[in-house]
Amino acid sequence: MKKTISIIIFLVIPAFASPFVPMFHGARSLGLGYSSLAFTYDVNMIHMNPALLVSQPYSISGYQYGQSYGEYAGFGGQLSSLLSADLNGFANLDEAARSDILDRLKRLYSSRAGFFGFRQHQPGFVGKGFGFSIAFLDAALIRPLANAALQKNVQDFTAADLQALQMSFIGMHGTEYGASYAFWLSQDLSIGLSLYYLKGHIDEQNVALLADRFAVAKNGSDYLQETWKDVGGQDLSKLTGNISLAANMGEYFKLGLLVRNVWKPTIKTTLRELTLPQRWTAGIAFRPPGMWGIYLDLDVKKADSFYNDDRVQPFSFGVEKGFLQNRFVVRAGILNDLSEKKLFGRDAAVLYGFGLGFNLSPLMIDLAVGLGGNGDLRSLAISGFYVKQ
Repeated sequence: MKKTISIIIFLVIPAFASPFVPMFHGARSLGLGYSSLAFTYDVNMIHMNPALLVSQPYSISGYQYGQSYGEYAGFGGQLSSLLSADLNGFANLDEAARSDILDRLKRLYSSRAGFFGFRQHQPGFVGKGFGFSIAFLDAALIRPLANAALQKNVQDFTAADLQALQMSFIGMHGTEYGASYAFWLSQDLSIGLSLYYLKGHIDEQNVALLADRFAVAKNGSDYLQETWKDVGGQDLSKLTGNISLAANMGEYFKLGLLVRNVWKPTIKTTLRELTLPQRWTAGIAFRPPGMWGIYLDLDVKKADSFYNDDRVQPFSFGVEKGFLQNRFVVRAGILNDLSEKKLFGRDAAVLYGFGLGFNLSPLMIDLAVGLGGNGDLRSLAISGFYVKQ
């Protein structure tokens, strides 16, 4: 049975990003499709690119809230349709009905992920060259576990094979303490370091598809909240670290590089031990006159973020435009995976971000939503900051 947990340190939110610990970087980032690694100007520098802290001319303190209830490419609809069939009476169905159920099972169990989501509260502070934050986290992942029986034809697929099908339920509850420091390497090049200490509990269960947990009709958010609620299981205590670079390339361009999980730490769940993948993400920011910002972030190499030998390569693209001397900002962005067959459209595992920013000195307020490929609401975020100049 393949390893099917997705656990990496600090978002996403979407299918190829981990729901443990989520890579949530605030409402501005969500509105830009989670781009802006090369340029950001609030508390989220700690997570997006701590090297930018050296350019911070004033202190910022704030509070952020984010939540996400996502599913992979129509997984919820497929699961609901399948559970409405007569699974318990599978052995007594005619061949056509059994063949239909088997086809639906194969589609469902071929998903990279199922349901994934998080809820997070995060106060934080940054000053010139340093910053710290605290994140209070709930997160969950529900994913089908591969089973060789699904390769059988309908004549050989039995009720016992159906009873053996399982899904992985993983829930986490904890607190993450983060601290960052940055310094100049040269006039236009800086380096930043971030350390995170995660303390809490993580639990994992493999649940049969025919178990009582699936007997009552639910939506994805119900499954996720049940999974992270009252988590017991394994104690979670882990130190992780990121390193980043930021470079000024003339008047309008900036570059960034972030390496997550520098020393590839391990996390032990109730069922297994996992090595967190090292991820290299590069970003470019283009900020021409007219209060425009255009951003592109890309993982420069694929990573086994699902621990199932299915490597992914996320990319994100975002645009923002300021109005009224940048007191009001409109944002839009997209996040997907270059290894996906469909990058856009209703059945794509895509996240579309939309956001608004209000710069009402000394306050900054950002609001954002994330929509799935079929237009359903996936993510919500709000960030509020106080700027002391």
